[in-house]
Amino acid sequence: MSITGSLARAVRPLRHVLPLRWRWWIKHWIRHHTRQTSLLGRLLTWFTGAASPAPGRGLSLAAADADRWRELLVDPPPTTDLRSDPQRRICLFLVDTLSYSGAPRVLLNMAEALPAESGWRFLALKVKPLDWTDQGDTTALFERSGVRCLQAIGGVQAPHVAALVTGLCCDLGIDAVLINGCTLAYEALAEIRSAPPHLLILNQIHTEGPLSHTPLSIQQDRHIDLHIPIQSRIAETLRQEGVDPAKIQVIHNGIDMEGGFNPERFERAASAGAPLLLFPARLHPGKRPLEFLRLIKALRVEIPGVRGLIVGDGEMMRDVERFIARHGLGGCVERLDPVSEMGPLYARADVTVMTSVVEGLPLTILESLAMGVPVLTTDVGDVRAAVRDGETGFIVPVGDRRALIDRAREMLTDPDLLRRMHSAARPSVRNQFDRRRMVDDYLALLSCSVARE
Repeated sequence: MSITGSLARAVRPLRHVLPLRWRWWIKHWIRHHTRQTSLLGRLLTWFTGAASPAPGRGLSLAAADADRWRELLVDPPPTTDLRSDPQRRICLFLVDTLSYSGAPRVLLNMAEALPAESGWRFLALKVKPLDWTDQGDTTALFERSGVRCLQAIGGVQAPHVAALVTGLCCDLGIDAVLINGCTLAYEALAEIRSAPPHLLILNQIHTEGPLSHTPLSIQQDRHIDLHIPIQSRIAETLRQEGVDPAKIQVIHNGIDMEGGFNPERFERAASAGAPLLLFPARLHPGKRPLEFLRLIKALRVEIPGVRGLIVGDGEMMRDVERFIARHGLGGCVERLDPVSEMGPLYARADVTVMTSVVEGLPLTILESLAMGVPVLTTDVGDVRAAVRDGETGFIVPVGDRRALIDRAREMLTDPDLLRRMHSAARPSVRNQFDRRRMVDDYLALLSCSVARE
């Protein structure tokens, strides 16, 4: 038996004893500090459950040859299918998955709002296995919006991603690549950069910090034409780390103000003495769903009718279910799987709550405010660009449970305050965060950059 196998058998009984959030932090430490091919990396990856499913485990690197790139796709379409509209320029989205989480939803908003006369079309390449995502899949929504979605086979590595992009460029004449939170894409950038010289490489950055993609963006800066942070704090970090300011352009997220998040389209549900707090997020350690449940538990002492609605799933599902059962919250907390139509759920809510430790510019905050629902959030990412503390919601320090409870109580027990916040919410984001503005900014950037090339 191999050394790795012997060690794996020795620690197997401990694997499920280690708390989930510890396993999550160890997983991200592995990503940034070890190679998963090393003995330590392979053992820690197995122990924490960090390894992605890899049905293509025996994949030969010979398959990375540019003329064999189709072998790296699940159900590769004929080239004529992908070239259905040769008059349009093509931008390729490089993503891990198209799960129903923030980063892919930004791309979905771009696709849905893309004008027919723009001269561009979008493709999406997913490099994680089909069953990797834990937050629903939006591939059907992308396809419905005219984005052809391609799926890499399981087990691909950076050279295979480079081969896929190179092959697509050679066969389709792709003009631009937009990296959206895809770790393998960063690792493959040197090869991608050296293959098709005309290719424009754009880098969309959603969060900052050591566990985000900001360090990889800085490390691979020489291979990137333009960084597109969604918040000003990321832009400042890039400048401080030596990235040329001319290569940085902030484009804030945008949402569908007139369609899916227009409060006039939905009937407002009256709380009738039973206020509803909404938690629309993945059940993930970084989102801290148990803090939301502790908030509901504390508020019930003074506001017996308070209710909670969780919309999301993920790796902490069992933790959430156990907490609800242990503390008798089954009668006041409801959980729903991710849905593509969030408007009706915001229309039911009195306050939207976000308890995250890491964020960029969360779409859930923009959506909530657009629907006229004030927000109670931790002070993370660029939330201050959207939430006016004391006017459209409250911002509390990360980890300050007392402040979270006090602010929630203040909002729910002061009808005049809550009414003023409801009235101020939508106008505060109406113009700055409209997705039509976002798409116009991206199209202007794409057209200008390609023209310079």
